[in-house]
Amino acid sequence: MAWKQDPDDNSKMVPLVSREVGGKGSNPIASALAATDGTDYRESRSVWVGTGGDVTFTLSDGNTSNFYNIDDGTLLPIRVTKWTALAGAPTNVLFLY
Repeated sequence: MAWKQDPDDNSKMVPLVSREVGGKGSNPIASALAATDGTDYRESRSVWVGTGGDVTFTLSDGNTSNFYNIDDGTLLPIRVTKWTALAGAPTNVLFLY
C-alpha cells in the first residue's frame, strides 16, 4: 500500500490509491483516494463503496447521515468529508474527486 502526506493536515500520513483519468500533469479529470474509516478528508464529489454495509457519512456541512444496506459496488453521488462503519464491515471505500 502506498502512503502520502495528507493534503489537509501535514502531520498525517494517509493511504493513497490515486487513479487519474484523462488528465495531464497536475490537473486530472478524476482521481480517487482510498478513504480510511474515521479519518477526515477534503470534500469528495462522490463515494464508491466496493464492499457494502452500513455507514455513517459526515456531510460537507458537518452534519452526519446514516446509510444502511449499501450494496457492493455502489456509487453514491454525495459530498462528504468522512465515513465511519456501522455494521457489515464496508471496505474499498473511495472518495472520488
